[in-house]
Amino acid sequence: MCEKEAEGQTNIEEEIKQDDVLLNEEQVETTENADKIVEDAKAVIENEEVEKYIIRLQRLQADYDNLRRRSQKEKQQIGQMTKETLICGILPVIDNFERALQAFENEESTKQVLKEGMQMVFRQLMDILTGEGLEAISAVGEPFDINKHEAMMQVEKDEVESNQVVDEFQKGYTLKSKVIRPTKVTVAK
Repeated sequence: MCEKEAEGQTNIEEEIKQDDVLLNEEQVETTENADKIVEDAKAVIENEEVEKYIIRLQRLQADYDNLRRRSQKEKQQIGQMTKETLICGILPVIDNFERALQAFENEESTKQVLKEGMQMVFRQLMDILTGEGLEAISAVGEPFDINKHEAMMQVEKDEVESNQVVDEFQKGYTLKSKVIRPTKVTVAK
């Protein structure tokens, strides 16, 4: 009987080992299934988050496009208003030019009257432009400055220091401290 008991016990042990192997295989399958389920869940969550970010990015892009269009429209409106302001300021100058031309057509007008009228119109126009920030660049007697002057020629002058402006061909101007046209000058050697 001992032998049968030993055999029975061996069979039981083998069955237990087989059950353990089956349990281990089930655990592996269950773990693999669980891992797969977790990965699938992560993928779904990531896809949802990606979709949220895509939607957010699309909204931001649309907001940026709207802002860019609005800014461009505002720039155009500001440019238009600036032009209107300048033109409205120059209209009285045009009126005075017309009056001067009409006075010139009359035989009674003289050169002196025409000259005075032209000087008045010139002063009026310069007052408007000066009010907008336009300033003439001083040149004659000043040291040559490449940022404000454009040398057209050089001459030798004994009484003047070298590199000094001695003559002006065309006035230069600054608009609110920015050179918009340099003065064309003659410079001493």
